[in-house]
Amino acid sequence: MRDEHPGPMIDELCAAEETHWWYAGLQDLVAQLLRLPACRIASRPAVLDVGCGTGANLRLLGECLSPAYLGGFDVQPECVLRAREKCPAADIYVSDLCAPQLRQPKYDLVLCCDVISSVGLARCRDGLRAIASRLAPGGLLLLHVPACPRLFGAHDTAVGTVERYRPEEIRSLLDELGLVPQIFGYRMSLLFPAVAAVRLARRCHATQPEVRPRSDLRASGRIGSRVCRAIAMGENLATARGFHWPIGSSLVAVARRA
Repeated sequence: MRDEHPGPMIDELCAAEETHWWYAGLQDLVAQLLRLPACRIASRPAVLDVGCGTGANLRLLGECLSPAYLGGFDVQPECVLRAREKCPAADIYVSDLCAPQLRQPKYDLVLCCDVISSVGLARCRDGLRAIASRLAPGGLLLLHVPACPRLFGAHDTAVGTVERYRPEEIRSLLDELGLVPQIFGYRMSLLFPAVAAVRLARRCHATQPEVRPRSDLRASGRIGSRVCRAIAMGENLATARGFHWPIGSSLVAVARRA
């Protein structure tokens, strides 16, 4: 079920994509991965951001890749309007991962960050198949999802997450889509103990369901945000250099079409 007050939630998402350390860390990770030899794609590529939100990742892709085509879609019309403001040259429209409208015959890169988890893998499986079938030979799918089902809590409910995933589920999905992983592993690993402790504490002290579940995005003060940002950036650098983390609160995969 979507939030009954989409305006304020969209405002919060738009602000978070610009300023919050978690989004800054994700954008930095995407940029670092796309510079790796294992993730090389054609020059002047056709690029699609699935579930583009308010457009921060789209803007990043445009800056990093200078694509011949830059497109994105989101199920929320309010997000599409905000994304168009950030990326006026991009082709941004309303569509749904479960039945995506695909406007290009082939894509060299498709970005899909924390979108599968908002609808559930079973519901969007056909849409993912359609997207994978439009990847050009050698094209990439960059996928980011929340990990560790045991972490599911109020934060997930607040941001619209309905599922968290285990590595074997995502590996199986990529295999089903006919894609070969180039990069695969956990992220948000160094902060995982703190995340797990906070989630456990909230469960232990909860006496009744929250009227409006609270997202962890509101929890960081200025100093905490700087520390978390520095940790996330350092972890991204290690990931880009090939370090494999044993656990984390998210999973990232870059997979190529043969």
